[in-house]
Amino acid sequence: MGYQLPYKISHIAPTKEAWTLLQASSIYASPFQTPEYHDFLLAQTNHKPLILTVSSDSVLLSLILIDLQSNGSRIIRPFTMRAIVHGGPLISPECPDDALRLLLDAAINLSRRNRAVYFEIRPYFNYTSYAQTFAACRLNYIDYADCVIDTSSPEIINNNIQRRKRRQIRAALRQGIDFIDKPTDAQITEFYSMLHRCHWQRARRPIPTLCYFLDLAHTSIATILLAYHCGQLIAGSVLLHDSTDTAYHYYVAGEDHQYHTLEPSSVITYHTLHYANAIGCRCVSLMGAGRLSTPFGVREFKRRMGAKVVPTGRYLFQINPFIYRLASFALNLLCRGNA
Repeated sequence: MGYQLPYKISHIAPTKEAWTLLQASSIYASPFQTPEYHDFLLAQTNHKPLILTVSSDSVLLSLILIDLQSNGSRIIRPFTMRAIVHGGPLISPECPDDALRLLLDAAINLSRRNRAVYFEIRPYFNYTSYAQTFAACRLNYIDYADCVIDTSSPEIINNNIQRRKRRQIRAALRQGIDFIDKPTDAQITEFYSMLHRCHWQRARRPIPTLCYFLDLAHTSIATILLAYHCGQLIAGSVLLHDSTDTAYHYYVAGEDHQYHTLEPSSVITYHTLHYANAIGCRCVSLMGAGRLSTPFGVREFKRRMGAKVVPTGRYLFQINPFIYRLASFALNLLCRGNA
């Protein structure tokens, strides 16, 4: 009989107490790896949360919450099934590399059994110290980056914004913009229509359903912020936050062409940063700066708002390489069909 590593893999969610303790001890904690986010995903169409943990002597060492998601009709769905780990795995300081490798291998195998085309970790932290472990699991590093803004004080937020952008925001605010931090379901529905239209036009990628945003707004880990001018919705954003120091600017949209003098995307981002400071968040992740090897206009906008580019990367495992090559094509068809 061979030697057995003293680790146990479980597909059952840990107790909330154990989960909370792991969050408190891990430097990789985010709203995307919380019990609240898991429970939220359970109720969503086209989303299925998959939990995996590794423990030793009943001590929880690491946890991965996988968002198994898909889009489109029954014909297209097999081409869009993907297993996404938002934020990255929760890892205890006491977690050995071999325990983490065991967990990652199990996560890839679980994703395969659920017919995912690929498994991808989209971290908002620097996992460089685990690079060899990720590579041993055949997770391919891709040079994506994140944008992070210091929100430890209102003065720092304002001073980090580029001078010209700061003048534009101030001029827009003088025209009278009303911000709403607790929108009604009707207002969220209005925001969703704008978000859906703007996201399809610019990113050409699907977004979750209206129910996703309505449900998210009623969780303890999300706030939807809206900006109105003369009773007209001009911009909105979704901010995820929990007990950690970092908040996450999850979705944002603005009617920049129709109300260009009001700088909709800039003023809602400005308000979101100050809101994050008011609730005790010392920094905000703007969640996405694209690939560093590729020009990306949104990255430049975020820099003008005071963001620093952080090379967090992504880690990809192609479960079905052939279908993976077709998946982008299928997603593009889906986008064009719904634009």
